[in-house]
Amino acid sequence: MTIPYPLAPLGQGDHDPFDPGYIVVYSWGPYIYSATLERGVYRLCLVGGGGSGETWIASSYGWGSAGGSGAAVELIFRNPKRQSVTIRAGTNRTSRVQDGEDSYMDLGGTRMITAGGGKHGGGNYGGSGGTYSINSGLEIIQNIVLNNGNSGTVSLSGNAIGRSVSPYETWGEGNETYSRAGGLRLQYLRLRK
Repeated sequence: MTIPYPLAPLGQGDHDPFDPGYIVVYSWGPYIYSATLERGVYRLCLVGGGGSGETWIASSYGWGSAGGSGAAVELIFRNPKRQSVTIRAGTNRTSRVQDGEDSYMDLGGTRMITAGGGKHGGGNYGGSGGTYSINSGLEIIQNIVLNNGNSGTVSLSGNAIGRSVSPYETWGEGNETYSRAGGLRLQYLRLRK
């Protein structure tokens, strides 16, 4: 007699909660994914929202400064047990001189990753890029992208930008009068390391 799956504690079958490679969620901000995350190995990307800047007139020319872009984190981690997860992608900014919104992941009620939003630009200066932080309690298997955001530029109006560092889309790009939202992508890979 053969048993197709090894037995887990309490006699539950040990099987994949999703098909390997399944994308659980992929979204621009503002978006919140809140669920019970089954144990397993996942690939997560988080990008903070971009900051917005300012426009002004100097020497008869229109000038602009851009907000910085949001930080980007993409990694493979192991979720050791069934527990709550909240993943948030920061929103876009639709008016001038606003900081970008952070994107984050809380696992089991603990903040594990923050991809910071870009800072706002102002008169004659671009905003600084967002920064990332990762809790040492997260069981990381592989870091893929760990990028702080780019600073916003100062240029003739319409050309200033805080270039996105996102591996997907243009999440978290900073601009003069608006910015792009952050984003999130969660993919299930496998049950064990």
